[in-house]
Amino acid sequence: MNRALLIALPLGLLLAVAITLWCGIDAVGAALASAGWPALLAMTAYHLVPKALCGAAWWTLLPRGSGAGLAAFAWFRWLRDGANDLLGVIPAAGEIASIRAMCLRGIALRARSRRPSST
Repeated sequence: MNRALLIALPLGLLLAVAITLWCGIDAVGAALASAGWPALLAMTAYHLVPKALCGAAWWTLLPRGSGAGLAAFAWFRWLRDGANDLLGVIPAAGEIASIRAMCLRGIALRARSRRPSST
Protein backbone atom coordinates (compact mmCIF):
# COMPACT_ATOMS: atom_id res chain seq x y z
CA MET A 1 0.00 0.00 0.00
CA ASN A 2 1.18 3.48 -0.65
CA ARG A 3 1.57 6.12 2.02
CA ALA A 4 -1.47 8.17 0.98
CA LEU A 5 -3.74 5.14 1.34
CA LEU A 6 -2.27 4.32 4.72
CA ILE A 7 -3.11 7.85 5.85
CA ALA A 8 -6.49 8.22 4.13
CA LEU A 9 -8.00 4.91 5.24
CA PRO A 10 -7.72 5.50 9.01
CA LEU A 11 -8.83 9.12 8.56
CA GLY A 12 -11.91 8.00 6.64
CA LEU A 13 -12.76 5.40 9.25
CA LEU A 14 -12.22 7.95 12.01
CA LEU A 15 -14.53 10.39 10.23
CA ALA A 16 -17.22 7.72 9.84
CA VAL A 17 -17.02 6.88 13.54
CA ALA A 18 -17.10 10.58 14.47
CA ILE A 19 -20.20 11.22 12.35
CA THR A 20 -21.88 8.15 13.83
CA LEU A 21 -21.12 9.33 17.36
CA TRP A 22 -22.26 12.87 16.56
CA CYS A 23 -25.58 11.64 15.15
CA GLY A 24 -25.97 9.08 17.92
CA ILE A 25 -25.22 5.39 17.69
CA ASP A 26 -28.81 4.53 18.56
CA ALA A 27 -30.20 6.77 15.81
CA VAL A 28 -27.80 5.35 13.20
CA GLY A 29 -28.55 1.79 14.30
CA ALA A 30 -32.29 2.46 14.19
CA ALA A 31 -32.04 3.94 10.69
CA LEU A 32 -30.08 0.94 9.43
CA ALA A 33 -32.47 -1.48 11.14
CA SER A 34 -35.55 0.26 9.72
CA ALA A 35 -34.11 0.03 6.21
CA GLY A 36 -33.33 -3.67 6.61
CA TRP A 37 -30.77 -5.82 4.82
CA PRO A 38 -32.73 -6.17 1.54
CA ALA A 39 -32.94 -2.39 1.16
CA LEU A 40 -29.27 -1.90 2.03
CA LEU A 41 -28.24 -4.56 -0.50
CA ALA A 42 -30.49 -3.01 -3.14
CA MET A 43 -28.95 0.44 -2.57
CA THR A 44 -25.46 -1.05 -2.78
CA ALA A 45 -26.26 -2.79 -6.06
CA TYR A 46 -27.90 0.39 -7.36
CA HIS A 47 -24.56 2.18 -7.00
CA LEU A 48 -22.09 -0.66 -7.53
CA VAL A 49 -23.45 -2.13 -10.77
CA PRO A 50 -23.43 1.09 -12.85
CA LYS A 51 -19.91 1.97 -11.62
CA ALA A 52 -18.64 -1.49 -12.54
CA LEU A 53 -20.28 -1.31 -15.97
CA CYS A 54 -18.80 2.13 -16.63
CA GLY A 55 -15.39 0.82 -15.59
CA ALA A 56 -15.85 -2.11 -17.97
CA ALA A 57 -16.71 0.31 -20.77
CA TRP A 58 -13.49 2.27 -20.15
CA TRP A 59 -11.52 -0.99 -20.02
CA THR A 60 -12.83 -2.11 -23.42
CA LEU A 61 -11.73 1.13 -25.07
CA LEU A 62 -8.02 0.54 -24.43
CA PRO A 63 -5.97 -2.10 -26.19
CA ARG A 64 -5.25 -5.33 -24.32
CA GLY A 65 -2.12 -5.23 -22.21
CA SER A 66 -2.49 -1.52 -21.47
CA GLY A 67 -1.42 -1.96 -17.87
CA ALA A 68 -4.59 -2.47 -15.83
CA GLY A 69 -7.44 -4.91 -15.56
CA LEU A 70 -11.16 -4.61 -15.23
CA ALA A 71 -11.09 -4.09 -11.45
CA ALA A 72 -8.66 -1.18 -11.82
CA PHE A 73 -10.94 0.55 -14.31
CA ALA A 74 -13.93 0.09 -12.00
CA TRP A 75 -11.79 1.74 -9.30
CA PHE A 76 -10.88 4.61 -11.66
CA ARG A 77 -14.58 5.18 -12.30
CA TRP A 78 -15.36 5.11 -8.58
CA LEU A 79 -12.53 7.58 -7.96
CA ARG A 80 -13.84 9.86 -10.69
CA ASP A 81 -17.33 10.02 -9.21
CA GLY A 82 -16.00 10.44 -5.68
CA ALA A 83 -13.77 13.35 -6.69
CA ASN A 84 -16.65 14.97 -8.58
CA ASP A 85 -18.85 14.64 -5.48
CA LEU A 86 -16.22 16.07 -3.14
CA LEU A 87 -14.89 18.76 -5.47
CA GLY A 88 -18.06 19.67 -7.33
CA VAL A 89 -17.11 23.34 -7.64
CA ILE A 90 -14.03 22.48 -9.71
CA PRO A 91 -14.91 21.62 -13.31
CA ALA A 92 -13.59 18.20 -14.41
CA ALA A 93 -12.10 17.41 -10.98
CA GLY A 94 -13.13 13.77 -11.24
CA GLU A 95 -11.76 13.37 -14.71
CA ILE A 96 -8.43 14.86 -13.65
CA ALA A 97 -8.26 12.58 -10.61
CA SER A 98 -8.99 9.45 -12.63
CA ILE A 99 -6.56 10.38 -15.40
CA ARG A 100 -3.86 10.96 -12.78
CA ALA A 101 -4.56 7.56 -11.25
CA MET A 102 -4.33 5.96 -14.69
CA CYS A 103 -1.02 7.67 -15.39
CA LEU A 104 0.33 6.52 -12.02
CA ARG A 105 -0.59 2.96 -13.04
CA GLY A 106 1.36 3.40 -16.28
CA ILE A 107 -1.60 3.40 -18.62
CA ALA A 108 -0.93 5.17 -21.90
CA LEU A 109 -3.74 7.63 -22.54
CA ARG A 110 -2.87 8.65 -26.06
CA ALA A 111 -4.75 6.98 -28.85
CA ARG A 112 -2.57 5.32 -31.40
CA SER A 113 -3.10 6.14 -35.03
CA ARG A 114 -4.68 3.29 -36.93
CA ARG A 115 -3.98 4.73 -40.35
CA PRO A 116 -1.75 2.59 -42.51
CA SER A 117 1.66 4.05 -43.17
CA SER A 118 2.21 5.54 -46.60
CA THR A 119 5.63 3.94 -47.04
